Amino acid sequence: MLRLAADWAGDIPLAERDEDWIRTVEMLLAAFVRVEHDQEFRTATEDGDLPGDETRERTPRLTAAQLPTYEAAELLLALRRTAYPSSRRLEEGPAHPCLSLIRTVLAVLLQADVQRTHPAVRHTAVFRRDLDEVALDHPEAFFGPVLARAVLDVAAADARAGVPLVERTAALVRQVGKADPQLRDRLLAAHLQQLPPDATVGSQEADTWWEKATELLPALLAHRPTPEGARLVDYLHRHCPPEAAAHLHAQLADACGPVPGPKELADYDPSSSGPPPRAWVWVWDWSPVLPAPVLTAWEPVLSLLRRAKPSGPADPRTAEPFVQIMSSLPPAVDETQAAAIAAEHGPAAAADALAAAPDAGDWRYLKVLRALIQNDPVAWTTAPAEITARLTQPRLRAFYLYLATEQVAKRDTFPGNALAEAATTAFAVHRDTDPTANEPPATDPDDDQPSTAHLAEQAMLLLVLFALGTGTDLGDSLPAVLDHLYALTAPLTSPPASPPDDTPPGTIPADFVGTDPAAAHCTASSNTHNTSTLPVTACPPDSSSS
Repeated sequence: MLRLAADWAGDIPLAERDEDWIRTVEMLLAAFVRVEHDQEFRTATEDGDLPGDETRERTPRLTAAQLPTYEAAELLLALRRTAYPSSRRLEEGPAHPCLSLIRTVLAVLLQADVQRTHPAVRHTAVFRRDLDEVALDHPEAFFGPVLARAVLDVAAADARAGVPLVERTAALVRQVGKADPQLRDRLLAAHLQQLPPDATVGSQEADTWWEKATELLPALLAHRPTPEGARLVDYLHRHCPPEAAAHLHAQLADACGPVPGPKELADYDPSSSGPPPRAWVWVWDWSPVLPAPVLTAWEPVLSLLRRAKPSGPADPRTAEPFVQIMSSLPPAVDETQAAAIAAEHGPAAAADALAAAPDAGDWRYLKVLRALIQNDPVAWTTAPAEITARLTQPRLRAFYLYLATEQVAKRDTFPGNALAEAATTAFAVHRDTDPTANEPPATDPDDDQPSTAHLAEQAMLLLVLFALGTGTDLGDSLPAVLDHLYALTAPLTSPPASPPDDTPPGTIPADFVGTDPAAAHCTASSNTHNTSTLPVTACPPDSSSS
């Protein structure tokens, strides 16, 4: 149901995306963030508090309650584009009436993700990548950097549209600062270095930019450099007006901390004293972007450290590549092999090869099939019944039909009667899939993929509903399909027997993103630019309706 709701939200035209649409997307993405982390379950599993059988039983249920990551990213991209809905480029054209709400929603979603990310891995793994390399339309291992990219994209569009710096960063400062001040400062540095002021034009906004940028220096240099912070420091000292250079150098020197004296240097022996003091290492790491007047006092320290590493420090303006260590071997039939078979003999032959693999049904074939279908979507959606029949392993069938739904709205896919064939085939596979059947053993200890029954149900719902929505004739299968849909929706359309005794009607859930009840609904007196008082700023009234 979450995926159906996400598909509906993505299909709403830009001009029709109102406050209700924004809040719907907010709830869908908030649900994705909650399920993605599920700290209680993960902690219990890591501590050994859950028996093996309970772990295996609950993991598929958690994954089943989650939007696919690529769909969450598409929904986030739709929300970002809604900020300036009348434009080809993000910042061209009039802003959405609920622009301040969009800013706040994005910032609070990022806040929720950061708060659910363990501090031990927050900066060393999850947010390790250069944020300039993160894109909303490219899959990431973690969703937090994608949320951060959306926040930065809207702030950049605001800057080009002339929105003042303090206003366009207010939600970021307020919400992300609650979760992680270090990450807040990194995002501010990223925004400032992305859009520096025109040095040839003096203005109040340029003065504000320099003031905010120099205010960040102590916080940035108190930690190891990030690419965004290093680029900002590099820009500051390279473009600082001559009359302000001495003051900037003094600020940078203060941020680096006290310089060690001769005795402290003489007492340190790299062979016996262990790692150098942390403050020394940080100055070493920052040194490629610090001006010479600041480094002069630190030269004895840098010379000492250079003995251990003659090549010198890495350029902090570029993030070190993040190498992901695979926890399992590749599948018996990988993407390259399967693609070669499909190119020479067709998709049906490739399906035979996948079905004959000794590890057929392993979760890794979800990735293999996705690559095959994305490479040639027309070929893989022309004869869905035949391909499904060739994929004799139940989980492979569910994989294929589930992935085929990603292509359902694209031009030239499912030609002729293929859509009706795919929908009825998916219905048959769903009907014949035993929800209690044992899954193939996981070759990866981190296997938390959805169950076969869940994938089959999702494929059936999406294909059947798309077919019905486009007037596709399902033939003799239609009565059984409708009966099943009625049975599924009956509980959703019937009121509960009695409301919970301890929850008054209309109560907002405690973990809902917009937690302030006072800001839960639009008010006629709301102002678009007022983002400093309430966690969620409502949209102004539509003047066309008055």
